[in-house]
Amino acid sequence: MKTLKILFVHHRGVYLGHLVKQLDIIRDQRDVDVESIMLDEAVNRPVNEADVLIYHTFPDEGNLRKFNEALVKKADRVYDGFKGIKILFDSFNNGRRDAFTRFYEPTLPRIKCDPHFTFLENFNVVHEIFTDYHEEEVESSAIELYELLHNMVYPPETKTEPEPKVSPKSKPKKKVVRKAVKKTTAKKPTPRKLKRT
Repeated sequence: MKTLKILFVHHRGVYLGHLVKQLDIIRDQRDVDVESIMLDEAVNRPVNEADVLIYHTFPDEGNLRKFNEALVKKADRVYDGFKGIKILFDSFNNGRRDAFTRFYEPTLPRIKCDPHFTFLENFNVVHEIFTDYHEEEVESSAIELYELLHNMVYPPETKTEPEPKVSPKSKPKKKVVRKAVKKTTAKKPTPRKLKRT
């Protein structure tokens, strides 16, 4: 089986370390190659070698001091051009708010920190990260993340019954349906007597 290749492109944010910890666990425990690069690195190199791109930018677009709009615009183009499986990492410390409002697309797969149930109803959250996890919960959540990513890249085969093979020489014979014929007893015609003239 091939090694699963994950590229984590990230910026900065309070809860960034929670996903990093889960990625470290799956890298250590599973056949996974995890590469982590900063946003400014991603815009200057090819990123299509990975199976999965987990994409993160600073979550608050309204914070002009920390949200680098020019850099994020370039990085968004890298995200758009990626050919593999793409997942947004929304590290907003508010479980109701969307860190990717500029994408206008709630169906995009997301990993969300501390999601509120209204967020779960409105967005395609494929994995949740809770910031108050105990150590064993972090590991369990990391393995769930691995299984999710693995199944996205290598979907499990659906088991179906194989169709019986028919060789070209032995084509199935057509069934001949015979209609039942009712037997009726017809009266024999009585011979006519000829009149003498």
